[in-house]
Amino acid sequence: PLTAGYKFLSAGRFSLAASAGGQVNILVKGKTTTHVNTDYRVSAHTHGIKPVYFSLLTGITAEMTLKRGLSLTLGPTGQFSMSSVNKSSSVKTRPNYLNLSAGVKLKL
Repeated sequence: PLTAGYKFLSAGRFSLAASAGGQVNILVKGKTTTHVNTDYRVSAHTHGIKPVYFSLLTGITAEMTLKRGLSLTLGPTGQFSMSSVNKSSSVKTRPNYLNLSAGVKLKL
């Protein structure tokens, strides 16, 4: 992904930053599993799926500084598909995700 961020609030040891950007999603391998009653089928190749689709990303990150150069981060990120993943279909599938990430930030 390619994102840009902006710190919009800083108060003592705490800060908030917003970010936005985009990414290219590439399908490396596809497999379809189908369950109908007791019938179970696996297809080695999924037909009708685009090999590439595009998404937008947006998020907010909270940061708490523990000491100089070391802080904790926490924030949700949303990923929103800008193009469908399927082709030649009457119903377009656009995967959207909401992630929550936490981490340790070390500034050298």
